[in-house]
Amino acid sequence: MDRATVMRTSTPSGRSILTAALLILLLGACAEPQADDAPAAVLGHVHGLGLNPGDDRLHVATHNGLFVLEGRELRRVGENTHDLMGFGVVGEDRFVASGHPVGGSLPEPMGLVQSTDAGATWEQVSLGGEADLHSLDVDGDTIAAHDSVGGRILISADGGQTFDTLAEMDALDVLLLDSETILVAGVDGVLTRLDADGSQSLSEAPGLVNVDRAALGYVGVGPDGQVWTSTDGDARTWTTRGRLDGMPAALETGEDRWYAATSTGIHASDDQGVSWERIS
Repeated sequence: MDRATVMRTSTPSGRSILTAALLILLLGACAEPQADDAPAAVLGHVHGLGLNPGDDRLHVATHNGLFVLEGRELRRVGENTHDLMGFGVVGEDRFVASGHPVGGSLPEPMGLVQSTDAGATWEQVSLGGEADLHSLDVDGDTIAAHDSVGGRILISADGGQTFDTLAEMDALDVLLLDSETILVAGVDGVLTRLDADGSQSLSEAPGLVNVDRAALGYVGVGPDGQVWTSTDGDARTWTTRGRLDGMPAALETGEDRWYAATSTGIHASDDQGVSWERIS
């Protein structure tokens, strides 16, 4: 595989393919939650991955609730089956999420909720009944989010108690570049940098479905499963790595191991995305 750094501008035909793939992703995201607790049913509807620093175990947020990976098996966390459309790890046993409640007293949509017991229970934080945060990224007290109800990109500096709107746009994923700047993977296949001063389109970058940070820089996955990395600190130039099997749904780049959820299962890489193994 050619690993030369690229400054890529997608062709119209390439953008059309990307748009078609993103439409499939969005339609899948709107599917009704499944009652089946079998792993196959769960893996088709993953919307977030996160590593709990308390035990280094991978947590998988789905339409059917939260699961934890034990060996190669997924085990449900707690008793609730909330439809978790967004998910992030704040710290040891402390998570944030969003989506739609199934039973209980949480509002519809949930807005931002948090758990301090590793996902066993959830409590309201903010935006209840107002926002459905389909994508979340967390770094300390700073939270970036995409609200699918209002079609806006939000940022919080106080752990999600309050949010400011940076832009009105739809997104597939968001990534905090720093405490004031967000990288947005748009539904149009274009990456955008956002901060309080405005937006900057990175049209030369590849179209990405998922984005995350790693020790080497930024990591992204295209709708075709192609894995990309950017080490320039600006998210403009990207290098191809390995390729995932199936349509991507979520990405989590741990310190020693990277994880990705696709339409074919949960995959892991021990060589920074060059090769991937299905683990569930």
